[in-house]
Amino acid sequence: MTILAAIAIVEDDTDERVALGRVLRASGFEVKSYASAEDYLAESTVEPGCLLLDMQLDGMSGLDLLRGLRSSGSAIPVIVITASDDVDSRNEAEQLGCIAYLRKPFQGRALVGLLRGVTRDQQV
Repeated sequence: MTILAAIAIVEDDTDERVALGRVLRASGFEVKSYASAEDYLAESTVEPGCLLLDMQLDGMSGLDLLRGLRSSGSAIPVIVITASDDVDSRNEAEQLGCIAYLRKPFQGRALVGLLRGVTRDQQV
């Protein structure tokens, strides 16, 4: 199987993080998972093809991480996932260039299709 692209998942819910990783790996993506924004910043040495980012994390929020990435000049594609659809957070995430804002629960097929479109030219 061809590895499509490297996807980073930042999700503090272990079950959700594991489930997302399984779906993405089964669809041909390379996956690296992080339990917090701080873990991502400390451990990530290479920008992934796309960052799947939970908004409500323990410690630094997903929005804080996205702000920091953009202020440092990172143009990494970001898909925001959230259990609550707060209009102000959605608007700010979109202004910071997130390519999609998905409310949990969402269809795995929809996420895979979105990621395939974003990472089309990024085979590992």
